[in-house]
Amino acid sequence: MPRCTLSVHTLDCPSEAGPIRAALDGEAAVKGLEFDYGRGQVVVEYEGEADVPAALASRISTRAGMTTLVVDDGCGTCSIDDSGRDRLTWLSRWGPVVLGGVGVLIGHLIAWGGGPAWASRVAFVVPLAIAAILMVPRAIASLRRGRLDIHVLMSLAIVGAVALGQWDEGAAVAFLFGLSEALESMSLDRARRAVQALLAVTPETADLLNDDGTTRRVPAAELRIGERVLVRPGERVPVDGRVRAGRSSVDQRSITGESVPVLREPGEPVFSGTVNGDGALEVEVEHPLGDSLITRLVERVRAAQRGRTPIERTVERFAAVYTPLVVALAVGVIVLPPLLISGASPRWWFYQGLVVLIIACPCALVIATPVAVVGALASASRRGILIKGGQYLEAIGRLRVLAFDKTGTLTRGEPDVVEVVSVDDGREQDVVRIAAAVGDRGGHVVGQAIARHARRLALEVPRADDYQAVPGLGASARIDAAEYHIGSHRYLDERGLCGPGFHDT
Repeated sequence: MPRCTLSVHTLDCPSEAGPIRAALDGEAAVKGLEFDYGRGQVVVEYEGEADVPAALASRISTRAGMTTLVVDDGCGTCSIDDSGRDRLTWLSRWGPVVLGGVGVLIGHLIAWGGGPAWASRVAFVVPLAIAAILMVPRAIASLRRGRLDIHVLMSLAIVGAVALGQWDEGAAVAFLFGLSEALESMSLDRARRAVQALLAVTPETADLLNDDGTTRRVPAAELRIGERVLVRPGERVPVDGRVRAGRSSVDQRSITGESVPVLREPGEPVFSGTVNGDGALEVEVEHPLGDSLITRLVERVRAAQRGRTPIERTVERFAAVYTPLVVALAVGVIVLPPLLISGASPRWWFYQGLVVLIIACPCALVIATPVAVVGALASASRRGILIKGGQYLEAIGRLRVLAFDKTGTLTRGEPDVVEVVSVDDGREQDVVRIAAAVGDRGGHVVGQAIARHARRLALEVPRADDYQAVPGLGASARIDAAEYHIGSHRYLDERGLCGPGFHDT
């Protein structure tokens, strides 16, 4: 069954989903809806011909009043870039807020300066008119569906304030509500950009190896399984694959979280987006770019943003009961005291009823939950942490003991020297001096850690010449006409530098 993707202008919170569902209600072709508030998109599972997505987009635009474009019709015949959506969203969100804020400011300045009342009211009309244009149609649509949502409550509060002659307070409510929605939209836009930035670690091109050993630059998305690519030192691996020739250390922190580079030799896997160290690698493609591990992880994050966590569903069920009760309470505050209390002022109690509507509004309760989830996922992604969904965030919140098996998960990725053991007693400082001289010439995190340790001890580090790195193993250099080696136990053992005493130690 095909699935089309629609980009809906101003779709950034669950309160916008109701009008869209209502607009598509009765459409036999629609079999399922998924809302991606972070990207402002709706994924529709549908039956029918290729023109169905365009008809659905038109119906949402007409009935819900939300400009809708077909980003992907699911049939491969239509794919529209909605990159201009961010600018359109910014203008539509912040333009009215700025105009409303200016109106509120001018109105108060006129009132505080002793100007005519009609002049301040004209200024207050600006935010009130903006609220009427943007909010009232949605409130009417909600009432037609038999629902009392945030737009209904805010509309009642603003109309009530105007009816009482409190133009300044009605304008302030309209401005603050628009500001809160704009800030919410901004936070979700930042979340969307953070997730999109994860894909930036994947190179757009790759050096494809020809049969004669030459290379040619091709788009990474066009690589096929079985082809080989050349990954030079310092470059990012373009696709998921397996090393067929070469040896190098690879920084895989974007995938595994481990800060120390790992040695990759022929037969071992490498992943798209990881950084090759100081050796060249020939990598055989095992998965196309669209099926790479980093792409699947990003899609899981996006799917998590589209889905609802258990606490979100609980909050929405609570709000469905809570909102009518709030309205009933406000009506009771307005009606009952003047009837039951002698001398009670209907105007004063009407004002108190409006206060109840605003204070008890469940908007923050309903909207804050998904915004918090999306914000947490985005915040984690900006720090290189991919969380598969909101339900896992909730699970983490219930944990009391955490156990980790990798140092990179808990550290800042900056190893440090904790102990120095010399085969010859009393020569620890000489070991540090020589090791720092060789390690400081290379870019490996362990060598740099030794150099930092030597500087903290204020040791005089000699100059190292003829530096040569052995990818994934170690390095050598010449100091005062003597050759020195630094590296792993395996590296030193392969060069015959480990005697029986060293093995025993």
